[in-house]
Amino acid sequence: MFFTCTTKNSIILKERRLFGKKQSLMIGFFDTFLARKGDNMDKTGFSIESIALAHRFFAPPHWVFGEYKSSRPKDGIIYVLDGSATYEMEDGNRISVHRDDLLYMPKNTHYLTRCGDDPFHHMTINFTVNGELPLPQLRHCEAFERTKQEMTRIVNEWAGRHPYYRERCLGLLYLFLCGQIQLLEKDAAGAAERVQNAMILLNGDNKDTITVSALAESCNMSETYFRRLFFRAFGVSPQNYITRKKVSYACDLLLNTGLSVEEISYESGYRDSNYFCRIFKKEMGCSPSFYRKRGAEK
Repeated sequence: MFFTCTTKNSIILKERRLFGKKQSLMIGFFDTFLARKGDNMDKTGFSIESIALAHRFFAPPHWVFGEYKSSRPKDGIIYVLDGSATYEMEDGNRISVHRDDLLYMPKNTHYLTRCGDDPFHHMTINFTVNGELPLPQLRHCEAFERTKQEMTRIVNEWAGRHPYYRERCLGLLYLFLCGQIQLLEKDAAGAAERVQNAMILLNGDNKDTITVSALAESCNMSETYFRRLFFRAFGVSPQNYITRKKVSYACDLLLNTGLSVEEISYESGYRDSNYFCRIFKKEMGCSPSFYRKRGAEK
């Protein structure tokens, strides 16, 4: 195999025999994906530094994997082919995945994987990304055949270890991630429209006492389907969205009123001020008192 460079950033792969079949391939302008990572960052908000692993894995029933309990060293995409598993996060949250679910685990995430009653068959791609990858943590793939085919192609390229397989996988991963982001943008627009009634309730006077079941009912859908649609529209669960609105309101009160932390806790919809302080610190990275002090110093 040999290459002829027709331009600085275009490479034509001459004909060769691969597994007995004659193939003529063109690797187009890879500057979009490889040679001009600075431009990638400008256009997409992220750039992929490298791929560490791409594989298909069968985990037996009830298998427990704790390697990432201390910390995940790379970003990872997991696509579930069959079976189910629960990812037990460090903060106590549990993420359940099933067939055709796509899970994104950012670097430094802490969790333990616990498989269900059936073998857990999945594909994983671990990589290093610079910048923010605009993907939700969990998404059920409506276009699952396309997702499966694209993931399979990357995994197969990686397993083949043919010359320049890393560069080829890197380009394919860019295409895959950008395609997923475009699907999300399209899905989010339709999903947001379908949960408009819920947003009216959330922005109303009763937002402090509203429940997820009431939000689902306002949209004439089951709570399970509402949660999935809401997540697709906004990238967070309904409960997390409510929490963030409450904390945002509390931030405004801390900076612009003389109310005590206890009073602000009550005004924000929390009857237990200690619980409010824990939620506030989790969302904002500091206590309400420190947030107020820091704001006063600016």
